[in-house]
Amino acid sequence: MDFYEQQDKARRTTARLVALLCVALVLLVAAIYAVALGAEVLFLRRHQQLLVSWWQPSLLAWVVGCTAVVVGYGSWSKLRALDAGGGSVALMLGGRQVITSRPGTTAAERQLMNVVEEMAIASGMATPFVFVLDREPGINACAAGYTPQDAAIVVTHGALHLLSRAEMQGVIAHEFSHLLNGDTRLNTRLIGLLHGLLAVGIVGRTLLRAGVGGRRSGATGRGGGAWPLALAGVLLWLLGWMGLLAGKLIRAAVSRQREVLADASAVQFTRDKLGLAGALKKIGGAAHGSWVENPEVEELAHLFFSATAEPSWFARLLATHPPLMLRIKRLDASFDGRWPVVRAPPVVDRVVGEQVAQSLDSTMALALDPTLDQARARTQPPDEAMSTTTTAATTLGQPLLVGLGEARHATPRRILPAVDITAAVGSPAPAHLAWSQTLLASIPTPLRDAVHDPFDAVAVVQAMLLDGDAAVRRSQLTTIAELSSGPLAEASLRYRVDIEALDLRLRLPLVELAIPTLRRLSPPQQATLARVVQALSDADRRRSVFEYALGRLLLRRMVDHVGGGRTPTAQLLSLRAVGPAASVVLSALAHVGHPGDDEATALAFSHATASLPSAWRGHMTQQSEASCTFGAVDAALDRLETAVPVAKKRFLDAAAHCVMADGRVTLAEGELLRGVADALGCPLPPFLPTLSEPAQSDAA
Repeated sequence: MDFYEQQDKARRTTARLVALLCVALVLLVAAIYAVALGAEVLFLRRHQQLLVSWWQPSLLAWVVGCTAVVVGYGSWSKLRALDAGGGSVALMLGGRQVITSRPGTTAAERQLMNVVEEMAIASGMATPFVFVLDREPGINACAAGYTPQDAAIVVTHGALHLLSRAEMQGVIAHEFSHLLNGDTRLNTRLIGLLHGLLAVGIVGRTLLRAGVGGRRSGATGRGGGAWPLALAGVLLWLLGWMGLLAGKLIRAAVSRQREVLADASAVQFTRDKLGLAGALKKIGGAAHGSWVENPEVEELAHLFFSATAEPSWFARLLATHPPLMLRIKRLDASFDGRWPVVRAPPVVDRVVGEQVAQSLDSTMALALDPTLDQARARTQPPDEAMSTTTTAATTLGQPLLVGLGEARHATPRRILPAVDITAAVGSPAPAHLAWSQTLLASIPTPLRDAVHDPFDAVAVVQAMLLDGDAAVRRSQLTTIAELSSGPLAEASLRYRVDIEALDLRLRLPLVELAIPTLRRLSPPQQATLARVVQALSDADRRRSVFEYALGRLLLRRMVDHVGGGRTPTAQLLSLRAVGPAASVVLSALAHVGHPGDDEATALAFSHATASLPSAWRGHMTQQSEASCTFGAVDAALDRLETAVPVAKKRFLDAAAHCVMADGRVTLAEGELLRGVADALGCPLPPFLPTLSEPAQSDAA
């Protein structure tokens, strides 16, 4: 099952889950209606009125309205608390964010970050935030978030210090599969729905306390008027508990199914059954197992890698994970059931205030204080007359240009066929993981360290956009100083030395590594960065494909603070509904890949449309260079983003055929295709060289 089928399945699972919960809600309403009728009978008997009709529309409407308000408000309030995505869940659990630029970062935390970054690059998705639960000696982890842009991965102190690198890699691959398959969105929504059912019980408990309190205080004479309130509270509490129990049964069934799939996906990703199996075996042998003692964990249990509490006979009915032995046997059939001896590591009590301060909004932001620059000076500002890279001048209308620095890798490189490129979306292979490790190892240590610090990460991103022309560059530095600060302009100029020496293929991966750091900026700081990036890109009155891809990437990754909302819900059912938009993007890819060659451009476009169903081809028309502006491509991608996963798959397959029409991919084609896939919410792993060529020949 590929990425798109997984997305469709996740949507269908969500729909079935909502339908089942609606059935539970209807039954709950019916039960509350029966309680209301019973209360009315008791009231009327007290007044010698014995005739009561079982069908009372006004009473039913009142019950439905009150129940809907209670359940709706309960769900809304919980989802509102989780609005920031995975970081909200991590903070609920008392997580401490791992920030390698902070003093005191341990070797284990650096290794964890390295594993997460490798997985992120290999899968083509944003690097999630990483948190550690310092007070949890058990071995466990979880992933949470609505989208990959706001995702977070949380590991316990026990997992951090007891798992080997291979075992940690298996656990993180398991969590990444939840992110790629859309499980985390489903799981987060499930938290809200269950809390809504719980709210009925909370109301009942409140009424019970009010009734008991009234009886004790004698506020209603001899207390005779308080017992109906207490009785109603007991009944509502019981009904709310029964509704919550039904919801938990549904949650358990869905969660167990997704956990089995995540285990299989993790093995497919890493091609290492023993790593994941080893982590599960250590859970069986550890004194604390995979237990998590945080009081918030019960409603978050389905998010975790393994069961969060010791199972009892009743808890097995509500188990969110398959039995530990069954999971191990699926991975290692030779396991004899003898658990390894695992000693719990000492739990280091970190500063609680540090946890509280790590919200994902302005309280977590590190201000771009100019004084921070003093400690970061590594070299003197380079001479403005230093050598520069020639920019290719092939335009795609105005101002769409071939990637900046294309002359360094002017020769296109052969990569895997288009069908393999499309199949890799959401399904990274071990080769992608190995290639991501190579890419990360190729990034100079100063740059890798820099992107984990807010000030330096901003400077690195801005340094990538500094122009080769000295006059334009001076204007850009003035813009940075005016919109941000003078020290940031100086730091950007210094980092340009490292950026100039960087392989062009590593630019976007480096930006991906910087994204979690940039999201720690406050909303005003993020907005300022977006304005600076746009101003730097337009400084020479033309924009390169890399500049466009970088801007689009930053906007999407920081969508909550800069873009103003989440990814739109899929609406369009076929590519025919978005034919004009698809034509613009495919035409842009064809022109970028074959600048100035009308015949080759037409051939690439026809190669793309030939991969589409015949019924769709009549809606596709090649656009001229002048029509394929960045604004037109932006509007087209916004339109395509609303398509359902199947239509996205068809389109992305056509886009891959377009860039592979001549069997090779230029750097600009690769960057634009990555940007297109990212805009559609389709994580595209790195392009791999063919087996017949050495790895270093890959240009995309």
